[in-house]
Amino acid sequence: MVTENTVILYAWVHPLKFAPSLDHTWVTTYAPPPVYQTIQEVEQANGEYWYCWGVYHPQGVSQVYPDGAIGNANGDLAVSSCICKPNDPNAHGSIFVYGIDGVCHQLANQVLYSTNGPLTVKLARGYWLSSHLYGTYGSNQSDWNKLRSSCAGVRMSGQASDPPDDFIAHLTDVLGTDYDPDKLTQLIALREAFQGQLARIQTELQTQSHEVMAENINKMIAEHMARAAEILGPADFERVYEIAVDEPSSLVDPEMVLRSRGAGSSENG
Repeated sequence: MVTENTVILYAWVHPLKFAPSLDHTWVTTYAPPPVYQTIQEVEQANGEYWYCWGVYHPQGVSQVYPDGAIGNANGDLAVSSCICKPNDPNAHGSIFVYGIDGVCHQLANQVLYSTNGPLTVKLARGYWLSSHLYGTYGSNQSDWNKLRSSCAGVRMSGQASDPPDDFIAHLTDVLGTDYDPDKLTQLIALREAFQGQLARIQTELQTQSHEVMAENINKMIAEHMARAAEILGPADFERVYEIAVDEPSSLVDPEMVLRSRGAGSSENG
């Protein structure tokens, strides 16, 4: 339903500086041209840019998608802005602790929650890694449920109360409905194991420097993905995650760990 709050939300990708084979994602209410060189130019033009735990990028970059654009859909600006404040590099939705609650992919999905579908950033490189480990909207499901409920209200009465799990749907699409159910069960159990391990050592991780914390989480990710490769085998692993078994699987940017420590967790975005 089109209302006075309806805008087109655009999803973008740019290679991660510390892991160029994977993509950072963010969301805007505009599509180049024009290209705004700074966030100040965006604000002067009354545009909205959601950093999604990243730095400002004037435009998307991708070898696959023109202009780095990976999708757009009608969304509710009031809902998305409530979930995560635009034009604020520290806005976080319910991804309070970057690398523990989720990464940029999960926060971009939260911003896009108000769109028809809803749209997600599943075309980003590395998305099936992060979606497997953190889920579609982040690992802290309780906080996310509270946030989307308080922000969406009656505006989203037609939206699914429990959005689909992108990774589960992806497994069916890629592997088929008759794939070995025992392997699938083991694969899904890896998410619970990863999130459980993070929860057990979260306090310890947050006492470490941001570089060490990011390094340790990325080591955990690598260990869990090695286990996924054992379960699936190299060929099916590549089909599911769209990367080779021996490709780096680092998702957590130490600079964003540092930024999230100063963002606080008391308000939406």
